[in-house]
Amino acid sequence: MQHRTDREAGASGKPSQRAPGKTRIAIVLPPNALVSAVCGAYDILSSAGMIWSTLRYGVSRDPIFDISVVAPRAGPAECLWDIQIFAHKALSEATDSDIVVIPTFEASTVSRPRPELDHPDMLEIMDWLKGIHDRGGMLCSISTGSLLLAEMGLLDGEEATTHWAYAQAVEAWYPKVKFNYERAVYRVGPDRRIWVAGGGTCWQDLVVQLIARAAGPLVAAQTARSFTIFGQRGGQLPFTEFQPRLDHGDAAILRAQTWIDEQHAAPDAISGAREASGLTDRTFKRRFKSATGLPPTVYLQKTRVIEARMLLESTNLRIDEVAEAVGYGDAAFFRNLFKKVLGLHPSEYRDQFSLLGAEPEDRLPGGRAQRR
Repeated sequence: MQHRTDREAGASGKPSQRAPGKTRIAIVLPPNALVSAVCGAYDILSSAGMIWSTLRYGVSRDPIFDISVVAPRAGPAECLWDIQIFAHKALSEATDSDIVVIPTFEASTVSRPRPELDHPDMLEIMDWLKGIHDRGGMLCSISTGSLLLAEMGLLDGEEATTHWAYAQAVEAWYPKVKFNYERAVYRVGPDRRIWVAGGGTCWQDLVVQLIARAAGPLVAAQTARSFTIFGQRGGQLPFTEFQPRLDHGDAAILRAQTWIDEQHAAPDAISGAREASGLTDRTFKRRFKSATGLPPTVYLQKTRVIEARMLLESTNLRIDEVAEAVGYGDAAFFRNLFKKVLGLHPSEYRDQFSLLGAEPEDRLPGGRAQRR
């Protein structure tokens, strides 16, 4: 499958010359780029300034951006899942870009240290990105695209984001960067010319904010409405999964972790975990935090909240029943803890993420699903 856009002209496949004054955006193709992050961003940015008037009034207007897909070499470029995307320009032909978008690409885990970033194409892309940045251009990353910026040292001393599943691992690779996921988009650097978006569909938040910057909030809102993009989200926090450290090599603490995983709802969960470890109370607390990075109580809370989210997604249990099922008799305490860990109250989380769904006749006034 090969994706080509209507910006191609003639046999060269190069886009036509931009109109004077238009902001030039380059979407760069790293090896194994995720197609949805490339094409989705391209579609929305290309439509900004024109799609609303077309849908609403039937009037054709010019887009506000001049957009190209670029790669080390022009022409077909291999993306993830063996899909080809057509690169309009080589990097050398796009050195005058005002904004560069670095999409998601397949990245290694902590057990396979970063071979992708040593790929010759990646090194060429990073050198090109440095030139864009040095000339005053903006760099915008999506998900794992932030690894290129971190590798270049552009995120040192900053709070930034990446896909939530990589945050813990890449923070170990780049200790000068504080990776977080409480916001969908972070704007960093002394002059805020680096924008870093989280994983998944956080590219939607990024492109809407880029449109607002270039054409104002009204055009951004109209474009978002045209594509049925929901309002700006709080970030990736509700999607995050607790990923406890299990490769620390402390067998006693691993026994305690296994006990918590299996018996987290028990009223004596902490003391039971300590007994499973065979350690004294003081030694248990010290070694547990050293091995997992968390005190036993916080570890237990995160384990219970993750179990609670599964119940909220897959059952119709009342909130107080969910709280009791994971070990909390005080439903108010549970609600506050859940909000602290995942950024939403349990009822809000259920409304957004329930896997059960609800037919229209099952919904109460105000749109909330009735829980039997």
